[in-house]
Amino acid sequence: MDVRGLEDLAVVYELRWNVMKLLAFAKSKDDFGFSEKEIEVAATETPRELVARIVPGMDVSGIRVALDCEFADWDAPVGDAKEMAFLPPVSGG
Repeated sequence: MDVRGLEDLAVVYELRWNVMKLLAFAKSKDDFGFSEKEIEVAATETPRELVARIVPGMDVSGIRVALDCEFADWDAPVGDAKEMAFLPPVSGG
């Protein structure tokens, strides 16, 4: 691959990664070990893949995930989202 090809590859790589803010609420803060964190994510990465990368072995059953304040599917790519929130189940009284 020539130098120009490497430059093109670098541009594609930069466009596919972005910084995302992760937010964990209530019990999720204890499970994840943080309440707020910023990480680099690939646009094609899913919330499930991201959790497996940052907290290997984490069971996400019962936890809802939201991207940019909208509930999301654990197996859908994050795309250009800037924020991901982890919301544990809550009980009312």
